[in-house]
Amino acid sequence: MLIRFLVPSLFLGGAVFFALPGNEQARFFSNTPLVSILSLYLLQICLALFWLLRFGPSPLFVQLQIVWDLIMCAAVVFFTGGMYSDFAFLFIFVILTSGLISTRHEVFLILLASIVLYGGMATLDYYGYLPVYPWQTRSSGNVFYLLFLNLTAFVFAAFIGVVLSNRLQQYAYRLEMHRRENAELENFNRLILQNITSGIILVDSEGQILLANRVAEQICAIRASTVLNLPITTALQGFLWPLEHLPVERDEFDFVNAAGKKLILGYSATPIQQEESENIL
Repeated sequence: MLIRFLVPSLFLGGAVFFALPGNEQARFFSNTPLVSILSLYLLQICLALFWLLRFGPSPLFVQLQIVWDLIMCAAVVFFTGGMYSDFAFLFIFVILTSGLISTRHEVFLILLASIVLYGGMATLDYYGYLPVYPWQTRSSGNVFYLLFLNLTAFVFAAFIGVVLSNRLQQYAYRLEMHRRENAELENFNRLILQNITSGIILVDSEGQILLANRVAEQICAIRASTVLNLPITTALQGFLWPLEHLPVERDEFDFVNAAGKKLILGYSATPIQQEESENIL
């Protein structure tokens, strides 16, 4: 969405500000359609952002944005000279962007649509069905050269887009596999901690509780769901934190659990080095 905002603002805004030709008549004819297109495009981006923030992304949302971009590109090219327009390269941005958010089959469809739109305008322009603006100078000798140059650029952009699409899909697949593996490993570790015969409480370096297994719940008469992210001194009154040294092989403290039972709890503490120091008690 940021790229879609910057590209039209930069190129269309520059064209509106400086104007394509140098005379007042041509400036009037060129600026009026471009101002309308730029305003409509920016309004559509605002509506798309509202929809995206409210309902989230979806394949249909992405496809509609790309179709809209193609229509806007065709409108800009039409109102700035047809096949002689200096803005035919905008199709390239759409094709490249599609490689970041679409499959390779969709990239080929977008390439085909770009060729049809630009080639159709070129055909209509060649046979005189498009209006000739006052600033245009047409030469039949470079018609096929322009057509070949732009269509070749479209094809190369699609090739790069397909490469990007394949790389991103492979990266997304590996990322999803790693996410599943990490989730399975986390569940496995939690299963071990919950079924071990010793009471285990995991706290971070600030002393906030990250996990408490079933045995710890039974001993301390606490519920893990109610003490998570609370200081361990709140859940285990009488426990001194921070510890003076780690690891602690064996120590004790007086404790009265939530059921009112007085206990002398023995504990050991072992540091676990991750992004920050954590401790198992």
